[in-house]
Amino acid sequence: MRHKTTVNPTVENKTECISCGSVLTGNYCSVCGEKRFELHDLALKHYAEESIEGITHFDNKFFKSVELLITKPGLLALDFCRGKRVPFMRPFALFFVCNIFYFLLIGQNNLFSTPLTSFYNFYPFTEFHTKEIINQVAPTNEKFKVVATIFNQKMGIESKAFLALFIPLLAIGGVLVYKRRYLSEHLIFSTYLFAFLLLFYTFIGSCITNPYYYFFVKGNYDSTYDLVSALTAWIIFGVYCFFASRRFYKASIIRSVIGSLVIMLLFLVCLYGYRMLLFFKIIDSIGI
Repeated sequence: MRHKTTVNPTVENKTECISCGSVLTGNYCSVCGEKRFELHDLALKHYAEESIEGITHFDNKFFKSVELLITKPGLLALDFCRGKRVPFMRPFALFFVCNIFYFLLIGQNNLFSTPLTSFYNFYPFTEFHTKEIINQVAPTNEKFKVVATIFNQKMGIESKAFLALFIPLLAIGGVLVYKRRYLSEHLIFSTYLFAFLLLFYTFIGSCITNPYYYFFVKGNYDSTYDLVSALTAWIIFGVYCFFASRRFYKASIIRSVIGSLVIMLLFLVCLYGYRMLLFFKIIDSIGI
């Protein structure tokens, strides 16, 4: 009597993952997530499909993340710490993209860049003897104009370079005021917070400040506008920080107010410190 042999389809379909060597039982590796390779993957049509899918997938994640970042402060950070990560961009990736958009749209006259005339005339920069240092480098008006041109160009470029330093510095505010088990949770919160700040200043700069200076004051400096816009921006950022802290840290109203004020103060101190570091670095590099 013949016995009919049965073939287990799962055994027949098993192949090794090309990335980690684990056994594949489906289209994707259960260990590393690598897709099963087929010759069809090298076809031109498949390449085009993959490219389009990659772009639209990125767009979908980015716009979803931005929408949530703006409309529900603190929720992206909270979801990320809970493990909900697939639908949205990861914290540093979102910060990086926002950083690119900010400097592409705003350019050299950005929040982190300060012209030489400000270091020469305004407090708190002059408290660090910036005026005396500039007088040594540029003792005449003609020399000052040359140095200012070089300095402002370098400041516009180099102000973009070290923005990631603000993330751990802002996280100090969370560490001081709120309780979390891991330092990384504070870093995640501050990364999303800083990403919002970049988006917010991108909107303010490209849609309000730049058009105002171009169309209404024809490029002349307007101290009243700068003061009003700065105060408005700080109030909006403070309110956003309050609601983000309430949602992410589950903090009381009083603690959230204190936390927001601490984070804003830290950012302000870090911003002026950042500008001062760039000032000394650039003045030293000019070597005139």
